[in-house]
Amino acid sequence: MSRADRQMRRHLHRGTAQTLNIYIKSFPRNRDGVLLGHSRFPWQYRGHRTLDGVEVNVDGMPGGRARGFNLGDTVIHETGHWFGLLHTFQNGCDPYNDGVADTPAEIDTAHACGDPANLCDPTQVLPAPDGPGYYDPAFNFMEYTPDACMRMFTAGQHERAANMFMHYRYGRR
Repeated sequence: MSRADRQMRRHLHRGTAQTLNIYIKSFPRNRDGVLLGHSRFPWQYRGHRTLDGVEVNVDGMPGGRARGFNLGDTVIHETGHWFGLLHTFQNGCDPYNDGVADTPAEIDTAHACGDPANLCDPTQVLPAPDGPGYYDPAFNFMEYTPDACMRMFTAGQHERAANMFMHYRYGRR
């Protein structure tokens, strides 16, 4: 959120709290590598309306230079934040972790598809919403795994996103 970013958003922002503004731009590399995106949460809208929206690194778009992260799932991930979703590994092993009951708590971000050892309770077996076996948040759009892993939101995440939208965005100017 540099000064230039804030100026860009103020100039280009359109619509109300219900309007998703997506900005596709280049991000500078930092000491941790490349930043793929950034989003404002719905509860941040009220104080800075023209800064609301999602920024996505062009390198994370289909065909971009962010190998393993260039299928476009960063747009989905950051839009999840815009709707009020947190990372599945938020707050580590805190039972409330991301505020969604059907995403098991994770120690930290997963780094590969299917990483049950990353679950705070690896013996926890939840029905997988997309097939047999356990549910591992490594397949969730709100993780940091490569795009090829990501394929789902849980029912609880859908509910949280709808509730956050209605509370913070619906009907607001």
